[in-house]
Amino acid sequence: MAANPDKQTTVSVSFLLGSIFDPLESLTLSVLCTLLSTGPASLLYQALIDANIGSDFSPATGYDHSMRETAFSIGLQDIHKDDVGHVKDITCSTLETVAKEGFPEDRIKAVLHHLERGIKYQSTNFGLTLIASVMPTWNHDGDPVPNLMVNSRVDEFKELLKSPTFLQEKIQQYFLDNKHISDDTRGTYDDYEAKKTALESDKLDKVVGSLSASKKEEVYKKELELLDDQNSPPDIDCLPTLYVAKSILIKLSIGQET
Repeated sequence: MAANPDKQTTVSVSFLLGSIFDPLESLTLSVLCTLLSTGPASLLYQALIDANIGSDFSPATGYDHSMRETAFSIGLQDIHKDDVGHVKDITCSTLETVAKEGFPEDRIKAVLHHLERGIKYQSTNFGLTLIASVMPTWNHDGDPVPNLMVNSRVDEFKELLKSPTFLQEKIQQYFLDNKHISDDTRGTYDDYEAKKTALESDKLDKVVGSLSASKKEEVYKKELELLDDQNSPPDIDCLPTLYVAKSILIKLSIGQET
């Protein structure tokens, strides 16, 4: 069903990052991952998407702070199976370049501006958004209050940014020197249906072979009962039913009484 039958592979590389219990570090990692992969101006977007290897980022790409240990994933979908290693090489080389050269200053300012604007702009679902932002920490028995003090965290982050190599050092720490990295590659197989049928048949044979004669008879009787129940007419009396004429008469009678 793919547009290109030769490109049906998806690859994703994931990095285990810091704890959600450190609000300042979580903010730093969120900004860092946004700079890396969010929007057409991000470096990994330009390196991977603009390379025209795949159609789009792989599912779950981006910064994930829903777990006790945060993570970052990046990859491509709809690629040729021979390009899996190429995607990993591009990702690694891009991270190495960022560690050496850093991010464009205007991109950092844009991300911070977007963050501060999101804090000050109070929409109709502002309360729900605020609750959702503290739920990951709260769910893991952490203190949600520090996560509400966003302005102070942003001010601390700006102070850290005064060091010109701050973000580059974080790239080195969390990505290049990180030993907790996993990659996930998924693709299609021409003989998938045949293998699936063979495995199911083998499993069925093992289950049937482990049953005694009496147990087989019991299963057979239950199957007949199930078949009989499936073939019997459905009981529609248990379903909610709307009778138009009856409903109109009820409304008219209620109106007359009032």
